[in-house]
Amino acid sequence: MGCEFKTKVKLDYIQDFQMMFERMKIDRPREAAVYYVTLVLDSPKEFSDFLKVAEELAISIEMAKEGDRVVI
Repeated sequence: MGCEFKTKVKLDYIQDFQMMFERMKIDRPREAAVYYVTLVLDSPKEFSDFLKVAEELAISIEMAKEGDRVVI
């Protein structure tokens, strides 16, 4: 999987916000965290740019949970 969009988002940021959103009882805390962190750090100009990054980051998070090596 190759991500052509460079991002400043770090897995630690997403996990921190995911825990916060879980405490707020948000239905999809991981996706909310990816959205929020990407929005704040990268400010993509078009939704399609954001969607591509969010999908790849969500996959990376799942891989990290499974113990695979993740490079973001």
